[in-house]
Amino acid sequence: MPLLGKRAHIARTNPLPCLPSRRPRTRLFDFHPARAGLPNPRRAPPLVAVAKEFAMATGATLYKARLDVSDIDRGYYANHAFVMARHPSETFDRLVVRLLAFVLHAHEDLAFGAGLSSDDEPDLWRRSPTGEIECWIDLGQPDEARIRRACARARAVVVVNYGGRAADIWWDKCGAALARFEKLTVIDIGAEAVSALAALSETGGRKLEWQCVLQEGELQIVGPAAELALVPRLRMGVAAGT
Repeated sequence: MPLLGKRAHIARTNPLPCLPSRRPRTRLFDFHPARAGLPNPRRAPPLVAVAKEFAMATGATLYKARLDVSDIDRGYYANHAFVMARHPSETFDRLVVRLLAFVLHAHEDLAFGAGLSSDDEPDLWRRSPTGEIECWIDLGQPDEARIRRACARARAVVVVNYGGRAADIWWDKCGAALARFEKLTVIDIGAEAVSALAALSETGGRKLEWQCVLQEGELQIVGPAAELALVPRLRMGVAAGT
């Protein structure tokens, strides 16, 4: 299926604060990665090596993902290639929903957080060069306290609901209380769409290759052997792509 628009290759890297000029020498703007708890970019190991080390330490399974994203609604066209780590407790359905969340909010600075491995990070987030959290994305049915903390830390918070009836029960229980969070957007991915997306992706083994076109709220995904179209349901907030 031909994709619309131009293509621009974007290499996935961890965003680091911009290194200041040595002139004038001002300690206020001095930045040293080691002092900030970050790896020296000249000595940091390749991201694939870091991912393999993480997988060995946690028992995670690694997947290679390649995305060709044409988001016509936002005017965003890019290729993304990265390694995803699947936590031992993470289902394959949740893995593909994480990748779907990336597609819906694709950006050169969007990255996967620790997710299930940490309570202090979301499943995905986008940070500014100075470390501010511009977008915090959680999957599933987080509790109100977690959403409140996320809204206090980030400029925008997105919850990607999935799970069919369980997601509907969560929304019936929490929806009214969540309405007070102006930064919050909640979208729902239907159970049938998640199952179809998992079936489309399983044919590639540990390689997830999607060609994606988002236009007028509808997302078309083409995999190696199948394709599907889905429309995320907006529960509250601003729809992806606007």
